[in-house]
Amino acid sequence: MNKDIETIQKMKIRGHVLKILEMSYPTATFESAVAAGLMERGLVSSPDISEYTQYLEDKGLLRVVHSAERFGIHERLLTLTPDGVDLLDGLCAAPGVEV
Repeated sequence: MNKDIETIQKMKIRGHVLKILEMSYPTATFESAVAAGLMERGLVSSPDISEYTQYLEDKGLLRVVHSAERFGIHERLLTLTPDGVDLLDGLCAAPGVEV
């Protein structure tokens, strides 16, 4: 895939992650539910979205509220940070995220 297209796709997926979290804000959402939303929209084909959520966490746009492993399945609860809400409201910009 063309590097520019791949970069744009990642930016869009990160934005969709934030938009999905916005639907339940301020309540946290399971990462698997976010992945299901992305898969439903045809943006990803794998439930492993850690590449996108880790980027957003590193940028301070989302935070992991809880992380645990049960029955061999690693699950995390995610929520928006105030910076993530501001980005969605158009009050700030994040170069690696398209909302």
